[in-house]
Amino acid sequence: MGGTYPAQSLWLVPPATHPIHNVLSNLITTQIPSVPGVTPLPPNFPPHITLTTGIPQNLADPQRWLDNIDLGNATQTKVRLLQLDTEDRYFKKVTLRVETAGVQGLASRLRMVKNHLLGKSTKDADEEGKTYSPHLSLM
Repeated sequence: MGGTYPAQSLWLVPPATHPIHNVLSNLITTQIPSVPGVTPLPPNFPPHITLTTGIPQNLADPQRWLDNIDLGNATQTKVRLLQLDTEDRYFKKVTLRVETAGVQGLASRLRMVKNHLLGKSTKDADEEGKTYSPHLSLM
């Protein structure tokens, strides 16, 4: 798979039944957009931490590909929110920084799976991991 193509991301999303899901959803959809001067209105999206990006949209059977990913000990993933950050970048305007150690194992595994799909090496996944900065977008 070469060339330029639209890409998708893999997210870690809190279960809808977890109390933090409702708190974060309320911040994203109601509280932050209601702050005076927030224009244009930000899009609504589920609370999530991006684990990896660059998944091709043109997979023959994306659900099958997802279902075949070995998530290893993903249940050991621990999300610890650290602090509120702001940036000028559109997709990182207002974020909650996430402690890297708690999500690094799962994110690393998914980068390896993605890079295998793209015909890239383990070294490429390692290089991508050096700049991985987990966060939870609020706006």
